[in-house]
Amino acid sequence: ERASVARAASEARASLEHLVSAGPMVMFAGSLATRLDDDAPLTLDYISSNSARVMGHSPIALLRNASSFLEHVHPDDLPPLLAACRRGIGDTRSQVTVEFRVRHLDGSWRWMQGMVRGHEVEPCRVLGYAVDITARRQAESAHRESESRLSAFLDNSSALVSLKDPFGRYQFANRAFTELIGVGDAGVADSDDFDHWPDAAPMLRARDQRVLVSRQPLQFEEVIDLPDGPHTFLSVKFPLLDEDGVPVAVGSISTDITE
Repeated sequence: ERASVARAASEARASLEHLVSAGPMVMFAGSLATRLDDDAPLTLDYISSNSARVMGHSPIALLRNASSFLEHVHPDDLPPLLAACRRGIGDTRSQVTVEFRVRHLDGSWRWMQGMVRGHEVEPCRVLGYAVDITARRQAESAHRESESRLSAFLDNSSALVSLKDPFGRYQFANRAFTELIGVGDAGVADSDDFDHWPDAAPMLRARDQRVLVSRQPLQFEEVIDLPDGPHTFLSVKFPLLDEDGVPVAVGSISTDITE
């Protein structure tokens, strides 16, 4: 009977290891040094076999000596990783999230998102797992770069570019727009046309509604009184639709054609 129980336990461990090795999460366990100036502040004694596939380093390589794993962590990310481990052992009931980079065997840096917590019995022991989030970080970086380029393009345009919600509240305006009305970005957000040009507001609001109802871009000539007199703008207004085709905003690009 004991042999049967031992065999069942061995098979269960093998099944668990197979599941872990085939999955995206690299499991790890180790001990945190009590002294902050220790040469090996975090020593791992277990790392799952899928580390070779996810991080590019086998468990043998990462457990070769006390500092093997930390040698592959980006120097800038080592302090937050160790800080997360210290917070983890301070509260064994919660997990601490941390993002850090690991040098892959091919020389590239891979972004990992780790979850760590302390051991319920051993006070300096750390348990955790890490998932490769490099693709997500690259996508976020590309998105930020795209937004930065778009912002630079809009802010260097002489046309007035704006975005309003279906209720007529401004959600965005480029630099030419904010300079024309003499307010910063904060002064535009959630304001409406009655706040900036009340005489023209009913006309502008009615045209926004036409765009929302038609769900098609429309072109108008709009006359607005400014401090130096009336100005005529050629405006192209267009709806922004959600995935169901429902208009959620009205965009406008207006060029001053005053003669």
